[in-house]
Amino acid sequence: FKYKFYLSLLAYVVLIYILREADFHRLFTDEHITRGKFYTDPNISLHQKILGGIPLAFFTITFIILVTRFTKLILSQLRQATPWAVAVFLWGVTFFLSQLADKSHLNNIYYGRVIEEMLELGAAGFVLLAIITSIPLIEKLPRSKN
Repeated sequence: FKYKFYLSLLAYVVLIYILREADFHRLFTDEHITRGKFYTDPNISLHQKILGGIPLAFFTITFIILVTRFTKLILSQLRQATPWAVAVFLWGVTFFLSQLADKSHLNNIYYGRVIEEMLELGAAGFVLLAIITSIPLIEKLPRSKN
């Protein structure tokens, strides 16, 4: 049961990540739901703030649970250069760099935006690679007899 629980949490995190990259929030607001401005702007309705805040709060809690539960495993697998752990690490690096580029002056020029978008694309590729390379590990997890 606990494996299904953690896999479900991981699936939720990946789904939110995909929706974020697809700018899903644009269906109900012009502002990013991950920015503080979204929640402090008086022009944004309470309905939109609640609609954006609930999945963001659940995502934050889920991410914290996964990080606290699996940090040791990821680090030990990273030391062994396990492909899925390397992909998770490279996702973290490219995602961090894309966020730096997004917040910097680079995002105000064409080439800077291209760099930022390429980093985001690379980060998404590393998520996909981590998922694909972890399939053999997931298949070895104990199955319930339901």
